[in-house]
Amino acid sequence: METAKQQPIETIRGTVQRVVFYAKDTGFAIASLKPGPPKGTADNITLSGNLPQIAEGDEITIEGSWIKHPKYGMQFNVVSYMKVMPTKAEAIEAYLGSGMIKGLGPSTAAKIVKVFGAETLNILSKCPERLMEVPGIGEKKTETIAKAWKEQIAVTELMVFLSGCGITPAYATKIYRQYGLDAIRVIQNNPYQLSYDVTGIGFLVADRIARKNGIDKLSPLRIEAGTLFTLEEGRKEGHCYYPEWILRKRAAKLLEVNEELIGNAVTSLVLARRVIVEQADGQKHIYPPVLYKHETESARLLVQKAISPSPYCRVMSNAGSMISMSERKFNVTLSKEQREAVYRACENTVSIITGGPGVGKTLTTKVIVDVFKQKGATVFLAAPTGKAAKRLGSCGQDAKTIHRLLEYSPAINGFTRNEKNPLECDILIVDEMSMTDISLFYFLIRALPSGSHIVIIGDADQLPSVGPGSLMRQLVDSGALPLTVLERIFRQEEGSGIVRLAHSINQGIIPGLAYFKNDDCVFIEAEDPVQAANRAVKIAGYMEDHGIDVQVLSPMHKGDAGTIRLNEMMQEELNPIPFGENNTYQVVRGFRKFRINDRVIQTKNDYEKMVFNGDSGVIVNIDHEEQTIDVVFDGRGLVIYDYLDMEQLLLSRCLSIHKSQGSEYDVVIVMCLQSHYIMLARNLLYTAITRAKKSVIIIGTQSAMATAINNNKQKARYSCLKERIQHALFSYSQDNHLFTPACAGNAT
Repeated sequence: METAKQQPIETIRGTVQRVVFYAKDTGFAIASLKPGPPKGTADNITLSGNLPQIAEGDEITIEGSWIKHPKYGMQFNVVSYMKVMPTKAEAIEAYLGSGMIKGLGPSTAAKIVKVFGAETLNILSKCPERLMEVPGIGEKKTETIAKAWKEQIAVTELMVFLSGCGITPAYATKIYRQYGLDAIRVIQNNPYQLSYDVTGIGFLVADRIARKNGIDKLSPLRIEAGTLFTLEEGRKEGHCYYPEWILRKRAAKLLEVNEELIGNAVTSLVLARRVIVEQADGQKHIYPPVLYKHETESARLLVQKAISPSPYCRVMSNAGSMISMSERKFNVTLSKEQREAVYRACENTVSIITGGPGVGKTLTTKVIVDVFKQKGATVFLAAPTGKAAKRLGSCGQDAKTIHRLLEYSPAINGFTRNEKNPLECDILIVDEMSMTDISLFYFLIRALPSGSHIVIIGDADQLPSVGPGSLMRQLVDSGALPLTVLERIFRQEEGSGIVRLAHSINQGIIPGLAYFKNDDCVFIEAEDPVQAANRAVKIAGYMEDHGIDVQVLSPMHKGDAGTIRLNEMMQEELNPIPFGENNTYQVVRGFRKFRINDRVIQTKNDYEKMVFNGDSGVIVNIDHEEQTIDVVFDGRGLVIYDYLDMEQLLLSRCLSIHKSQGSEYDVVIVMCLQSHYIMLARNLLYTAITRAKKSVIIIGTQSAMATAINNNKQKARYSCLKERIQHALFSYSQDNHLFTPACAGNAT
């Protein structure tokens, strides 16, 4: 575009006739405006620029200048704009009923305007309590509308202030709810505060706002915020810390500054107690303080538990007769390794059981439960997810998720079960521990009562947790705790092709087509991602129509055969909008589209709603006026989401393999193509295969399978839990069982 020479800034007032283009992520728009007095003309003018929350029918005042587009001619480039509230009753009714204000739909807007007419907006701003004069609007509804109206005005002002910074209306609302009327002041003082306080706004967005507000590229505020952001990105990748050299390198690249400035920022952050630096093995490890505490305390508490006496260690030191009684009760015969696992659970306050699918972990757990109950012990069972807990419940009593076991309370913003209010059990058995991150493990281990036992069960060869740490692998590799490795494959003896395939993959054996001659293992050749996706959708649709529990899994989110595209395809194929219900059956917010009857999964822990990362449910209702969606979760019941909270949900007919951990399905369809090569790894494919109970269908190419199986280089996670456990045990033995809180090094 060519800007006209020395064009002055003009002010124009008019009515938006048409929004030609609008980018929800940035607020950039192209629109047609009919100017009003004194610039009134017969012709509309074209606007371009940042016009957040612009809508047809809006009366606005704009400032800007004329530019000449080489193709489309003269346009008015908007620098700033302000909405002018409508003054006529009809326009007010249309504005209020547009769906932009929570609690106000077309019918409610019509009722309000019928009572107050042209004075409606004045009433909303100055004396909203008068809304109770409107038939059908009570005190609670009045409070909801008044709050939403105040918020709408404030958010619009905030959007104008932040125009051009990539802030969506949803995030502007979050900023307002965090800071209230102080939002603009906070942003002007330190835009990077947003990245610390507002969920979803990271450093990159905060940096755009900061640069717009004149903060220098070399400002200490920017360098420190970028350094913390880099450390946080490491946490999201599963690391508990970064070696200093990696933190310096990555932060410097992000900020486009010299690495020396990152070192200065780390020094300042240490003084501000926002990071902890630990010297270990000649290196500096940079930790977020909370992860340092969780890792060091987990090791200390676990070792302290392991060497503590228990009344059950004495009375169950010879558990042979009780094990035999359980075998007769269940009409089974344990293998040598299974009996050893039960013995170790009885004779040690901490014990670990690991092994792949079909090796008898469930039966071993069932016998442990029964043996302890023979002695009158109180047994608790727990797992990281609802589905895993439900499956564990087959071992003799109900099981809970770890979060519900620890009893989170919003009032204290934490778990009520801790060292001062421990769990009331004699033995705790926790399954699927490979899914548990270091932070949740810390809260679990600190809630164990004195004298109790804990049995940790999991498959160390599966993918590590989504959160930081590699708990199961580090516990097994520490060599410091009583461990039983179950290796004999029982289900293979019963003819399970899934188990045989999974163990072959885990051993690095590339399966030939002979592996897929059984009904429970099917391979479908498809080299093209689009073709593969279409086949997966058709097969999943057929199975859903016949009531079969089926789940599609993909290694990646993006791409033609990634989770995002597959979920979109399955939504259209398996849950189309019924004729005539387009406005009531679905809600669209940004790039997210949800419909009634969609399957969804929770992507983060929400302690107020008591739903947690990995919980799955179904959307049963959408209320456009109240701006809420209702989801029924397995084992949890109805949970109501505000539209702002929709970012916590994802469509789940297709899941990433990481998200499928801890769950099992009758049939699993696994996408495995060369287009996924970045993510293809042995433990990823192994985890996907082991999600299937009755049948697994792999769609892709044999070469992609070979790529995955040959890649056994598990991405290293920076964690020192293994070394801390070893060091803690060494400290106990050297100091005659008097614990010294020494770690792998000295922390600053």
